Amino acid sequence: MRVRVGGAGQSLVEFALIVPTLLFLVMGALQIALLCLVTMSLQGLAQDTARWYAISSRADSPGPAPNCASLAGTSRWPRARWADGRDSETRNYRDCNLPPILDRSRFTRWEWRPACADGQDCYASGVRTANQKLTLTVEYDWRNVAIMPGLSAVLTALYGEVPRVTVVASEVMQY
Repeated sequence: MRVRVGGAGQSLVEFALIVPTLLFLVMGALQIALLCLVTMSLQGLAQDTARWYAISSRADSPGPAPNCASLAGTSRWPRARWADGRDSETRNYRDCNLPPILDRSRFTRWEWRPACADGQDCYASGVRTANQKLTLTVEYDWRNVAIMPGLSAVLTALYGEVPRVTVVASEVMQY
């Protein structure tokens, strides 16, 4: 009597041992790709917003987002009021230009330097001047793109805080 080695049972066991490893590698690669996409989208949004804020002159805002319809056509808006320090207007601009992968409720930090109080005339007080560097620091909680179960919990346990992506964009003010 001959014993057959390497039959269907062995193949099934080998398959069962290899599949979880391959799935983990594929899911890890997808997670890294999504994190890179979030980082690039966030950097683009921060740079675009900083540039818009730095080169824009005074005009009225269309009101809270998502009232983005007023941006179409020949509207004077979007125009920043950087001399007034009104951060709500830059958030409106951000929300109207938000890439689909980013969620506006996930921003944990949106900070301008030099800082200016909301409603303060930053130009008259000398806080901001033309030809001065204006820096925007943005922090984003990227758990909305976490596809691996428990990844956020593991990172929170390792680092003691919610996983965030931080980007910085700077522009020179023109007005």
